[in-house]
Amino acid sequence: MTRQIFVALAVVWLAWTASYSLARATTFVGATIEMVDPSRQTLTFKTRDGQSRTLPVADPRLLGEKQLAKGDYVSLEVDLNERISHVVKLETYGTAPQEDPGVNK
Repeated sequence: MTRQIFVALAVVWLAWTASYSLARATTFVGATIEMVDPSRQTLTFKTRDGQSRTLPVADPRLLGEKQLAKGDYVSLEVDLNERISHVVKLETYGTAPQEDPGVNK
């Protein structure tokens, strides 16, 4: 009887941890905005590995608040319903600090 209870609890625990790990959002760090479509409430972005995706935003205010534009380098969080739930603008990809031309080395 004790063994059956232990096995049942182990199965429940495994099922819970599996569902918890599947219930996480996806984050795309270093994506580049390709198009902002306020009328359709979508963002088209290119991932760092070159895949282009168009997804709706979870909250339409996200497009106005973040003032996103083509070429912006961002981090995007996508919820389980394949909607963009959070956007953070990052520094421009590939730029290095500019040296002062008047400084001699």
